Amino acid sequence: MTSKKDALEKIQADSKDSMETFNSNLPPTAPKVDIIQINYGADSLKNIDFLSFLAGAKVKLSSVIIENLKTQENQYLNALKKEKSPQVFLTEAIAAAKITADKDIQLAKKLNTTMTLNLSGINLSQVLEQIAKRGKIEIKSNFNGPSPQLQGVYKGTVGSVLQTIAGENKLLVYKSASLEDTLEIYSIANNTLTPMNFDGIDSALDVQKDLIILSQKYLEIFPNDGAQSNVSDQQLDASAELKTQSVTSFLEGLINQIQISVIEKERNKALSDVRKVLIQESTPSKDVTENFKIANAVYKPTTKEGEELIIEKFSVYNQSPEDLKKIITGYSIFSKGNCAVIEAKPAVTLTTLATAATTLATTAATPAAATPAAATPAAATPAAATPAAVVTESATCVKLTLDTDATGIIASGSINDIKLVAKLIDEQDSAVKQALLEVYILEVNSGWASSLEGIGRRTTNGAVGTGGTALSPATTILRGAQTSSITGGLSIATALGAKNDIVALINMLETNSLGKTISKPSIIVNDGATGVVNKQRTVQTTDSTTTVSNGISTIATTLRAISSPLVVNLTPKINKHNDNIDLAFDFNQTTRDSDLATAPTSTNSIKTSLLIEPGKVVVLAGLKIETETASSDALPFLAKAGLEPIFGPLIALLGGKQAFTKSSTELLVIINPTVITTRNIARTFDKAIK
Repeated sequence: MTSKKDALEKIQADSKDSMETFNSNLPPTAPKVDIIQINYGADSLKNIDFLSFLAGAKVKLSSVIIENLKTQENQYLNALKKEKSPQVFLTEAIAAAKITADKDIQLAKKLNTTMTLNLSGINLSQVLEQIAKRGKIEIKSNFNGPSPQLQGVYKGTVGSVLQTIAGENKLLVYKSASLEDTLEIYSIANNTLTPMNFDGIDSALDVQKDLIILSQKYLEIFPNDGAQSNVSDQQLDASAELKTQSVTSFLEGLINQIQISVIEKERNKALSDVRKVLIQESTPSKDVTENFKIANAVYKPTTKEGEELIIEKFSVYNQSPEDLKKIITGYSIFSKGNCAVIEAKPAVTLTTLATAATTLATTAATPAAATPAAATPAAATPAAATPAAVVTESATCVKLTLDTDATGIIASGSINDIKLVAKLIDEQDSAVKQALLEVYILEVNSGWASSLEGIGRRTTNGAVGTGGTALSPATTILRGAQTSSITGGLSIATALGAKNDIVALINMLETNSLGKTISKPSIIVNDGATGVVNKQRTVQTTDSTTTVSNGISTIATTLRAISSPLVVNLTPKINKHNDNIDLAFDFNQTTRDSDLATAPTSTNSIKTSLLIEPGKVVVLAGLKIETETASSDALPFLAKAGLEPIFGPLIALLGGKQAFTKSSTELLVIINPTVITTRNIARTFDKAIK
């Protein structure tokens, strides 16, 4: 028969091959990730996040998608050739503003022409014609209803007279957006036009001077190569020199446009790089002999940018897919799903911003703001440029769903959710740690610790334990134990020592008749799983049943099993960072005083939760059992007749004696946990053998 030591030595030898496999980086039999399907929409191929995700996953796309990407790439390259540098953009924008300012000055001169009107029942339309004729300008009337009749004398400049009449009749004056020297009058507000400013010619000249300062000073910010240097610092210096708020705002708008354009340029460049990767990855080479798998892509016109759906398979190598799914879904971030829908806005480029951002403020001292829209250069913005986005809540959103099969997890959700799932799986799908739990359950006499102290002081040689070495007293074995009481009279002591100390302690107890081992199971349990040790002692007893029928008694005898179980439940939760073990310990033992069916039973129960650091041992003690025995010396015939219990009080009178003794025992549970890792697996088996 193979001994326990031989069996464990064989296990240790076999474990070397297992450790090599455990530590080796063997390629997985299945790919770590595999995109099963992608659902995309009209704007998805302009979404850099979506394309970057596909490129990172090395997805093989269909020829239809690749041709679309090639078209976008050609558009980008053509636009890049026409791109103008920031210096050219500034030059043309300021030149256009100067032209507009010159026109505004000419208009201001016309509006400053003096005039006098003597009105007596003349309708408003005729009055406006007289004002336009005097100022040599055009005035378009855009108000409904009958024309009011005006009376009175109006004297001043063309602009002041027009402003007074408009105010009296609750009319609004705007500068025409397309026609020179033309004003438009409305009875209701027109948000598409710029309100007329009736300031003097001197303020209009200040705007013109500020534009000259810009052309002389701020074109130096951007050299011919388009590089930008210290824009913010120089912009602050310029603001101190400019006299008009409108030109200051105009400068800020120009700088803002250029900065946005630089960001868009970098984004378009990154988008181009991603397109090239996808095109190259999806173009099979002539040398490729393996199957070229094209990803299943479903086009849905209603899918908006950010609502792309990814269905991806993650292979699970170390844990069970179902357990890993429970870990991931346990995070609250996935409990409600991602209900954010992204709605696209028009792309932000120099072209689209030029009109709005470079428009001089309406508070300028000119009759109308200088708007260099006509001279705005075209920016290099390809068709694939991704528009800015706004996030709004929607009931129809991309929600994450997780399913499992025998080999992994299938996730369906948005790009961000899939990325998060991939990160969590990568972190959590590590080798499942295991714990070797050694439990020693002893029944010791009361006062065992003090008895061991006395034995340790008397012993000078290794009478117990390893020969030739002095026996350590109990206080040395239980070194540095810190005890705290818990419910039920138990105490917990840690830092017992190494396993050799535990074995020495048990040998000492048994050798000196201070206790006996009830059970000492060793079990390996997965992290978070429950290990059960169940020891049953069963006694067969007979039950008799008497039945009477027709005056005849019949006795039936049946066998009944009476069990005395010892059950230990151990559930370790291992901290992945420091190998601390949060151990849930549940011990239940039932003992009988004898094998008789009517014998009394005793139950010992311990249930607790412990936090144990690596190398530490836990002792649970204090559960006491008291027993009482009686012994007597009496006359021989009393003992033979079984009359001692009846005549016990008379034994002393009949020449005998009777003695009563009480004894107390204590349940001692020692738990020695060890986390099994690739580094200590050999030492763990060595410890088990020893």
